[in-house]
Amino acid sequence: MPSTTTPTEITATHVLVYGAEHPAEIVDRRLDGRLLVANPGKANAWLVLDGAAPPKALMKALKGLATENDIRIVVRKKERPEAVAEAVAIVESFMTDGSAEKAAKREAGAKKAAATRAAERAAIEQAEREAAAQARAVAHAEERRRIDEATRSAREAAAAERAAARYAEEARLFRVRSQRTIYVKDEAPCIGETFFVAVGEDGFRGHHVVAESHGKAWVDHEGDTVCYVYWRHATGEERAAYVPAPRRPVVTLRAERAPQVGQAFRLRDGTEVVAVDVRRRRYLDDSSEDVTSFYSSELWGQHVVDVEYEART
Repeated sequence: MPSTTTPTEITATHVLVYGAEHPAEIVDRRLDGRLLVANPGKANAWLVLDGAAPPKALMKALKGLATENDIRIVVRKKERPEAVAEAVAIVESFMTDGSAEKAAKREAGAKKAAATRAAERAAIEQAEREAAAQARAVAHAEERRRIDEATRSAREAAAAERAAARYAEEARLFRVRSQRTIYVKDEAPCIGETFFVAVGEDGFRGHHVVAESHGKAWVDHEGDTVCYVYWRHATGEERAAYVPAPRRPVVTLRAERAPQVGQAFRLRDGTEVVAVDVRRRRYLDDSSEDVTSFYSSELWGQHVVDVEYEART
């Protein structure tokens, strides 16, 4: 249906075109008022059928005699005045001999066929889109496979490197946990000092080791300030150069009975000795198995000290 910027309006007596200089007077009504004949001037006549755009089949029947403009059928009458009557006769015949119904059926059939064609086109386009999507998916999968294949050796090498790093870290942590010994902080070997420990990894055989660091100190259940000494195994040269420092014997006594430094006292066997150092004052809790297993019962539940001594000269 042609569109126009000057739509047509029908009143009881005239056909109006917006923007036109004059309205066209309705001069005749046909087909029980369904067909209006209007006279806009000397050059043309207007036919308006049902106040709507004329059927395409009707305009085809009027080809060469009239043209369509909005809802108006424009008949050129200036050269042939009888053209108006001919056009009216064609319109009346079209509306009464079944042509209108046939045209409506043809139009409905055409619309249905167009809808069918549109649906078929839509189905084809959908199938094409799905095929294209599947092809893209296949191409994407192939590209991923190609990239995976191309980067596999690098990824495997990186994974092996990460595993090796984890293993090295686990080994380091194991070494840190296993290569440490608790010492009373004041008696701990100095950093870099070679000393002797019993290591349980191959029984209780002693090993020469070198102190690498001291851990954070804490107070144990006996009241001693202790710390971990972290160490490494000594090299052959370090073992050969190791000369153990002579250690004076130590005896644990009840604190109230302990001698002063430089004071002579007797051991249980009656040997007379001289106190060189008195240290590690602590309480031996007799609820501790460590206390009851390693100390004489006369020291249980008592405050004690360690007395370092030497033979009296």
